[in-house]
Amino acid sequence: MSTISCPRGAPSRGGLKGYLVRQFGAPEGLAGRLAGMVMRHRASNRRRNEWTVDLMRLAPGHRVLELGYGPGYALELVCARLTGGGRAFGIDRSEVMRAAAARANSGAVAEGRLRLFCGSVEWEALEREPALQGPFDRIYSVNVWPFWERPVQVFAALSGRLAPGGQVLTTVQPRFGAGSDATARQIAAQMQQAGLTGIRTETLPDIEPPAICVIGGSD
Repeated sequence: MSTISCPRGAPSRGGLKGYLVRQFGAPEGLAGRLAGMVMRHRASNRRRNEWTVDLMRLAPGHRVLELGYGPGYALELVCARLTGGGRAFGIDRSEVMRAAAARANSGAVAEGRLRLFCGSVEWEALEREPALQGPFDRIYSVNVWPFWERPVQVFAALSGRLAPGGQVLTTVQPRFGAGSDATARQIAAQMQQAGLTGIRTETLPDIEPPAICVIGGSD
């Protein structure tokens, strides 16, 4: 399995709370493995991932990229829908999560339908790995956007990797800071600055706070 180097760190926050928050952005060691278990088994996390995969409306032959795949739950759902030559790819900051996602998706990895990489979109990892150049029919992330320090640049890079008619889907359940509506407007503005078009927002109201998914496409 191909990997690329894993940069360390996430947005800076101090103290114990900051350390725990960083484990969800770049899990490492025992604390990172525990964070991965929370990501995989917490009901609201599973619901967000299932909803996001449903919103993608995948076709059997699609090529799909997940940013920040964590323990690999959403990729399991994606791989189950990608028959007929479809392939999935994922990139995550954490080697701990790469190992967990590989275990959870061992069949798809062995069959060559899924490739997992370790790195950060903000460390030019996408530029260094030929398999991540695209084009992709769907590029998605779930609760990863808050950890991006340069989101406009990230969206611009993703826009250039979309196939015609492709989409970028960014799901967030904003537990801290701005609420769902304000977060959706912020993400939409960043997508627009990056050149994505046809931007719209979907809302998942049956969890609290509501999750939002901002979707932008290519011309």
